Amino acid sequence: SINFAQVALAFHIDDGEARVQMFASTVYAIVAASVGMAMVGAASVLAMMEPRYRKIFYQHRTFRTYVTEWHCTLATHSDLGIGRDACFAEVVSLFSPSYWPAPEMLRAWLAQWPEWERA
Repeated sequence: SINFAQVALAFHIDDGEARVQMFASTVYAIVAASVGMAMVGAASVLAMMEPRYRKIFYQHRTFRTYVTEWHCTLATHSDLGIGRDACFAEVVSLFSPSYWPAPEMLRAWLAQWPEWERA
């Protein structure tokens, strides 16, 4: 993706040496058209999306929140197996402790350890 600042910088660096073989106005028009098309595309995606999912599509979430909500509560399949325990195990094995779920949630999951050893 390119933006107007990058185009301006490119023409500034070129400094009349004619390495850029297009008029500045043409390049700016192309960038403006592509930005406009991207905006229309984004608006189309939001318009066609099922209304109940629009809110979560652009809602800000930290990576830790995402990991907790998706991998630890909703996901049912992971590379380690099928089921929530496998998904939780994947989080603990792949992600930094900074992104692990809340300590109480982790303690509750680890409390099942004796059952796993018996199985």
